[in-house]
Amino acid sequence: MKRRLLIFRLLAGLVISIMVLVSNISITMAYEKEIKTISLSIVESVTAAGKKTVAVVDFTDLQGNVTELGRFLAEEISVDMTIAAKGFEVIDRMHLNSVMKEHELAMLGITDPKKIKKLGEVAGVDAIVTGSVTPFGDSIRITCKVIATDTARTIGASKGDIAKTKAIEELLARGIEAATLPEQATSQQSNQRSTEIKKEKLFFKNDLIEITVKSLNRIGKNIELVLLYKNITE
Repeated sequence: MKRRLLIFRLLAGLVISIMVLVSNISITMAYEKEIKTISLSIVESVTAAGKKTVAVVDFTDLQGNVTELGRFLAEEISVDMTIAAKGFEVIDRMHLNSVMKEHELAMLGITDPKKIKKLGEVAGVDAIVTGSVTPFGDSIRITCKVIATDTARTIGASKGDIAKTKAIEELLARGIEAATLPEQATSQQSNQRSTEIKKEKLFFKNDLIEITVKSLNRIGKNIELVLLYKNITE
């Protein structure tokens, strides 16, 4: 009887393991299919518009912030576009990011027609692919747009949904940067001043001296501590 029960448990465990494996494979296949479908749709738009060079920028959330998931999906779509491209070239994303930093172009400015045209000039691309990543129940909605750099007009679009797996959720939670222009970031950093102590507090006292914390401030990444020394023997 015990032997039969042991065999039953082993078989049940094996069946559950197989079911989990099949489920994971199914989710992975669905993800690959959706990314490929979005990529092919973008490729068709670029080809139909007669563009010769295209770049895929980091995808953002609806507030314009870049996450690791947005960067990962942009890379995935860029690779699939490179494989399927016929008649046009997909610019390497590392080179694109380097150019954007060099010319102080951040994601926040990519919606500005002037910045789009400037990116087209400095990166040598005829079109860019932008995208947003939005949690949508048990899935993630990916929305992409193809924008011509000479006119800043949308010449194509595509969207799709992928399952919100544990791995996807982890990437979604990892923020990289708020889409702030470099000059704005510098200004914010220089002006960032948070007062931790707003009134004087006694720090140390003996028969000779009294030390009071006058202020404790955080300025950017630095801490500013101001102490007041008082001779109490007089």
